[in-house]
Amino acid sequence: MEVATGPRPEDKRARTSYIPNRESERREIKNMFQQGLHFVGDWHTHPERIAHPSSIDEHTITDCAHKSSHELNGFVLVVVGTGALPGCLSVSIHLRPDKARHGKKPNSFIARLRSKSCELIGRTIQSH
Repeated sequence: MEVATGPRPEDKRARTSYIPNRESERREIKNMFQQGLHFVGDWHTHPERIAHPSSIDEHTITDCAHKSSHELNGFVLVVVGTGALPGCLSVSIHLRPDKARHGKKPNSFIARLRSKSCELIGRTIQSH
């Protein structure tokens, strides 16, 4: 990953909620794409020591992976808690429905990884 964006000034933020301005978000993704960068997922914080994605988080990123036009197998969701790294991280992968194997419907939430180092956040992900 090369860039982590947001929040933007027009987003609505509170301690326990965040509502992005979708038009600004789409414009930002388009501008980054014109610079050769691809949207690979979403990140945000939670006010808990060890982060767990909410059902809203899982629905939003899964919906985004399903509706977006891209060549990726899916999107990554990173939620950062208030505890010490790396234990406060929740990292999950949300697949597109057309990436199912053997005719089975994929689980949108297929993995929650606890990183042993913070390198996961810094690795470059390239789209082909």
